[in-house]
Amino acid sequence: YAMRLLVRSPRFTAAAVITLTLGIGANTAIFSLVSAVLLRPLPYAEPDRLVAVWEVVTEGLSGPGAKAGPAPAQRTAVAPANLVDYAARVTSLPSMASYASLGMNLTGGGPPERILGEEVSATYFQTLGMAPAMGRAFSADENTAGRNRVVIISHALWQSRFGGSPDVLGKSLRLGETHQVVGVMPPDFVALSQPGATEAISVWLPMVFESGSLIN
Repeated sequence: YAMRLLVRSPRFTAAAVITLTLGIGANTAIFSLVSAVLLRPLPYAEPDRLVAVWEVVTEGLSGPGAKAGPAPAQRTAVAPANLVDYAARVTSLPSMASYASLGMNLTGGGPPERILGEEVSATYFQTLGMAPAMGRAFSADENTAGRNRVVIISHALWQSRFGGSPDVLGKSLRLGETHQVVGVMPPDFVALSQPGATEAISVWLPMVFESGSLIN
């Protein structure tokens, strides 16, 4: 009887089908995002012990157009000098790391590509409880200018750019400037700036702590 009614009212039937399709599709997409970001545990060692550190600015927010009353707090990235102080003085956290995502051009050894990368402190992988599947992580002195021409690559980039060659360590990768490959991450590693993103992180570079720069 219901089928006969639907056949007799094609416009109503079409509207109902389209509405159901959009509703189910939207709910599926939202649940997939919530599951990946909120419900599924982070793919790191001891994810329940990871915390994000930000700075909150309340000064300097007043002016001609500012509202009366207390200035609203604004969350901002951490200045490199402050991170160094936090790492030296905060005793409740066994390890602190910094990262910043950026886009870059990969050239040489194949067709040019636009890829995503992260600049990280030497403690980045240690803090996440992860290690390269091949090679090594960054050393502390590689977070200084002139010694930062090294790179750790993702498993996917290792396969696509180097064909999974076991002698990839020591090879050169041109990311504006030439960097030497010192490590390859496991295939299941997810970068901190990657969850929820549509494009995966392909490379990790040592972050150089320069005056005036901001980090996550």
